[in-house]
Amino acid sequence: MKLNRNRGDVDAGAFSALVSAPGIDPRTWVSYGLVEQATQDEDTGETQQPVEFDPDFGPLILVRLQPSDLPVRCRVSMSVAGDGEGSYHPFMPGDEVLVLLPEGTESGSPCITGRLTNSIDKFPSNVAGQDPTGNKFGFTRRRTPYIQEFSSTWMIRVASHGGFALLSEAGSWTFKDGSGGALQMGPDIFGYSEGSRALVDPNADPQPPPPAVKALLQLDLTGRRLTLQMDDALFVLNSSDADANVGQAFLGVPAQLTVALGTNQPFEHVATTEFVLAMIEALALALAAPAGGPAALIALATTIATGGVPLGPTLKVAYATGLPISATVPKPPADPVTGLQVAPTLGATFFITG
Repeated sequence: MKLNRNRGDVDAGAFSALVSAPGIDPRTWVSYGLVEQATQDEDTGETQQPVEFDPDFGPLILVRLQPSDLPVRCRVSMSVAGDGEGSYHPFMPGDEVLVLLPEGTESGSPCITGRLTNSIDKFPSNVAGQDPTGNKFGFTRRRTPYIQEFSSTWMIRVASHGGFALLSEAGSWTFKDGSGGALQMGPDIFGYSEGSRALVDPNADPQPPPPAVKALLQLDLTGRRLTLQMDDALFVLNSSDADANVGQAFLGVPAQLTVALGTNQPFEHVATTEFVLAMIEALALALAAPAGGPAALIALATTIATGGVPLGPTLKVAYATGLPISATVPKPPADPVTGLQVAPTLGATFFITG
């Protein structure tokens, strides 16, 4: 370094090199700080709040730097920022923060880059019932209400098994477990379908085929239809506003179906009106056939067969499909209930009512 020996004449370049050596720069680049309390301006009498929001710069926080004891307004560094984007957590008086001074001076747009715990704002000792000081999991714990807003689809997923929660841009929720089972809620549907009930590896190659659906709950809000399936049992219910193309209401069970009404015990087998009248017709014809039979039975059989009763027209169509011989079709055996079941082999043996 070369110095000019003439008095009063300073070599600016040499002086700059002198003060730029490590440990000699007098400027402050980073400082601790405490968020201020609300204060009153001595000149104007106006109250200065510790937190203000500027239309261009967003939150501006009043911080007293430590140990210089200088008050400064600080911008806030955010994890995301952009057109209409941002992240923020409320500041409270006394919060300890780390302030960056970009130009090495308090007048150079200071910025809060982080927050610190201390003896007043202590690190949490319990998170979801677990001890965070074990250094075994990450977390975010907040004491204030918290809102996350997205302008598009949001999704969280576990890589090890592929389970996820997804909120689509169209407003539909989908929850999928690690076995392929899925619960979906949306403007037009609510439903759940069973997976394989065993975790799958989403990175396996080739991927196993999707499991056959054995359990299903689906509420079609557009077609106005409810479908409930459990293995080989199926229930389908349509409203009066249901789409004409979605089919009819249906109930199918692989075993006995019991319906109890009021205080009546379900001990009796169910038979259809067509089945009972077909049985009456077959009985009347059988009794009237030998030697001409009684005139009353012949008249009854003729009246039923020709549609002379209110259900006659319907029965005539039914008879054409073979219902006249339904009374002679063997029924599955069933154990009679002594004193209660009159004819346990007639009607729908596995449909019990009371």
